[in-house]
Amino acid sequence: MTENWRHDLRLRASRRLTGIAPITSAVSGAWAAHAGVRSCCVVRCKPRSPKERPMAHEQYQSCIEACNVCADACDHCAIACLAERDVASMARCVALDIDCAAICRLAVGYMARGSELAKDICGLCAQVCETCGEECARFQMDHCKQCAAACRRAAEECRRMAGNATRASAARNTGASTRPQ
Repeated sequence: MTENWRHDLRLRASRRLTGIAPITSAVSGAWAAHAGVRSCCVVRCKPRSPKERPMAHEQYQSCIEACNVCADACDHCAIACLAERDVASMARCVALDIDCAAICRLAVGYMARGSELAKDICGLCAQVCETCGEECARFQMDHCKQCAAACRRAAEECRRMAGNATRASAARNTGASTRPQ
């Protein structure tokens, strides 16, 4: 049986050179994946071209990074605010930190999947980040200042990614509803 397996690999290698390789088992699929080819019933064997369209998470990398940094800064800020002496005066800051972290992570997911609604979510994320950043900027603690800076950067990146105009905001500006009647 070992000899047949070796023969099978040599056969696949020769077919790879000719441009067609049948994928008939899990071993064959693993072989194709390892060789850098796409697997299907019959695979046209060619390595992935570097000129292929970038994956969604690569296309939106700067916005994804800014949103991840913002979410982490908001989580840290919320916890640090709860440890301050006058927690009651920081209640809105904590609430906005939690909201901002949640929508930043949501936006990251939409961008990573290349969702058709990613631009709309990023437009909303920019608004939430801006509001959170303004609230955090009211306080003098270092964690609030760092959070405000991260929120401003995320808001800027989200606006850039969203193209400054989402379908929802365009509809609001014209007075039209985005929901079907």
